[in-house]
Amino acid sequence: MNSTLIILFALHTLVVANQGAESVSFVDTQSFQVKKTIAAGLGPHEAVASPDGTLAAVSLYGRQTPSNEVLIVNTKTRALIQRISLGGSERPHGLVWRDGGIYVTLEKEGAVARINPRNGWVTWRAKTNGELGHMLAVTHDELKLYTGNIQSNDISVIHVGDAAASKKISVGAGPEGIALAPDDRELWAAHRAGGGISVIDTSRDEVVATIAPEVYSARLTFTPDGRKVLAYDMASKSVIVFDRASRKELGRVPFTEGVPVSGSVAEDSKKAWIVRYQPDALVELDLDSMKTGRAVPMPSMPDGLALVR
Repeated sequence: MNSTLIILFALHTLVVANQGAESVSFVDTQSFQVKKTIAAGLGPHEAVASPDGTLAAVSLYGRQTPSNEVLIVNTKTRALIQRISLGGSERPHGLVWRDGGIYVTLEKEGAVARINPRNGWVTWRAKTNGELGHMLAVTHDELKLYTGNIQSNDISVIHVGDAAASKKISVGAGPEGIALAPDDRELWAAHRAGGGISVIDTSRDEVVATIAPEVYSARLTFTPDGRKVLAYDMASKSVIVFDRASRKELGRVPFTEGVPVSGSVAEDSKKAWIVRYQPDALVELDLDSMKTGRAVPMPSMPDGLALVR
């Protein structure tokens, strides 16, 4: 009797926003090669995949000159398909893509907005009432949104549909990187300027713990199972992995060259990909062995990173 063996491979693409090179790269996770790099515009900073993985959005923050655009790229053809202009709303940065649209911080005006990706229209916006809202997180039911306000040292709580934040949560100095747990029950905020990480209970929107005072991180990432949190520590030039339940450090991976900036985690919660500065590269990280793997050189200043499943 003849039999057929069918092997299924998980083929993923990483979309990388290259801030200094003003481009977007598409990296195949199996071969770990850059398949294509396209021109983007002034200062691409963050990247996020659509819920179905067919598209990705990239925010053009600008450099010395502010930008006001969000790009939409096709992740299969690796082509730019739309430029969304936000008019007078400059410095778009943090991105979250939910079923209801693309949520983005409008840093210069201290606001957030939701964009309809089909026509580029802004369907809702609200004031953060904070200073320099950089990154954001949106609950999966799209009822609540959070921004990390770097200069006012707090987290804005905004109910989607309202005109402004309903509450601000005081945290440490320079809360740049924030991450929402997959179950939406906790928000972690890293204090880039003051060190440490605040853990916020989202049912009460209150800080319930402050940990790791020696960690100076600009980005945080939850693993998809919600059990681990990755911090990209600039002080020690390492990726630090925390256990969410105990809030204790599980281990760290020092980088012998370059500084880890941000990352994305695979669906099996065992592998992460990290962007690194100087030398600029995309690096694999094994979360079981706590070791780095392959590295692929990237154009100047890789920054935002999105995993397309």
